Amino acid sequence: MGMKTVHVQLPDGLVAALEQVVRDGWFVDEEEAIRQALREFLHSDRWQTAERFLAEDIEWAMNLRQKRE
Repeated sequence: MGMKTVHVQLPDGLVAALEQVVRDGWFVDEEEAIRQALREFLHSDRWQTAERFLAEDIEWAMNLRQKRE
């Protein structure tokens, strides 16, 4: 499996929480914790997120249509 490095900026509070779960032994390092969190998000929230984005897009289009009429 290939790997790609992705750089992200995180708020201080989130970094502190991330560092704490590593110190508590839940993960070997921050990278492992972030990979696991992303896996879980993509698995559990994929369809709910897609539904929300679609609903927002539909609402935007309906508002635009009403403004044009």
